[in-house]
Amino acid sequence: MSQAPGFCPEGEEGAKRKRTKDMGKKANEEAMLEQKAKEEALKNEALNLFHGIRQHGLKPFEGASIDFHRNKDLVVFIPGESPLIAVVKHEELLDFLVKNDVQRILIDAPFPSRAELLMEISKAGIEVYFIRRLTVIEKFRKFLRKKLKIEAPKNDYADAVLQSFIKQKYLQWTDWRYLDCLLEMQLWRDNNADYQKYKQRLKTWPKEKRDRVAKLMTDIEENAREFVNTVLKHYPEIADLFKEFNIEDDVVAEAYTCEVFLEVLSCDTRIGAINKAGIRLSEKASKKKLIHDGKMSYAVNQLAIKVYHLNPKKVGKVFKLMLVRKIWKFSRRIRMKQMKREGGRVGETLDRVGPESRDSGRPGLPKREGPSAITPADQGKGPA
Repeated sequence: MSQAPGFCPEGEEGAKRKRTKDMGKKANEEAMLEQKAKEEALKNEALNLFHGIRQHGLKPFEGASIDFHRNKDLVVFIPGESPLIAVVKHEELLDFLVKNDVQRILIDAPFPSRAELLMEISKAGIEVYFIRRLTVIEKFRKFLRKKLKIEAPKNDYADAVLQSFIKQKYLQWTDWRYLDCLLEMQLWRDNNADYQKYKQRLKTWPKEKRDRVAKLMTDIEENAREFVNTVLKHYPEIADLFKEFNIEDDVVAEAYTCEVFLEVLSCDTRIGAINKAGIRLSEKASKKKLIHDGKMSYAVNQLAIKVYHLNPKKVGKVFKLMLVRKIWKFSRRIRMKQMKREGGRVGETLDRVGPESRDSGRPGLPKREGPSAITPADQGKGPA
């Protein structure tokens, strides 16, 4: 069957594909413009939040506050007379900070997934701070709503702004040395989860299978050695603790010691370190749950068994308490050396008072006059 003159299936099909492509391109452009407008609206909302909080006399962090995400771009907030909020790719963060003359950054927590980037920033001479108790961010949000009648939305931009107003007493300075140890500690912990299981199997499994279990234990002990060596490289004084505990021939016990040391390094008070280890000082019944670090508590328990040669089923509180007190006291000496090494520039942030476990988490408010004044009664209260 002959086709009509001028008929071209390929040309018509090609034109159809082009129209579809153009429509798709236009839809993508419209979606991008809509997303950009949404982001700008969120930025403006966050800036209004910042100015609203500043009107109450609260001072923000002197540096960049960064809202981190593993799979999304970062939101960076830089307070000042002309505050800036920007979305920055992970690989472009250091260049962005240098370009904007940022001397200090504040993040929510130094998770291992962020360690390499933060180490790079620290080595570039930019100070790194993190929030030691993430619960204070939500407490601050509640404080704004109840006391200052400010509603803080929940999005990345607002979170970066809120983070910048957290009390200095909740901020902890860190550097690339600590972060390097943190990475190794995570690797050790991942492997250590099976150590006790293999140790038990070594006692109960048939002899012909024990060599394979022993090899698995040796691999874990090798990870412990890598972790301990990293801590020794950056904090060589910890060898004194190994000697005091008489565990120089037990690399796993040394690894537990390093764990506890790194955990209490960010605790400003002895009671804070004790609470973090999950140790209750009072025997009186309390309905309030003790917020603590489960992995640190486990390390303290295992270290007590090894140092004091205890029955694993009968680890008394007094032994764990002695260890935490000794290691915390040791960590304070290390921190003082850090401060001297850094020329005292971290002193202001490290010099805090009061057990962190008992503070409400709200920022201190100056006295004000006028209708928005905070009363003396309010000054003494904080969010529950």
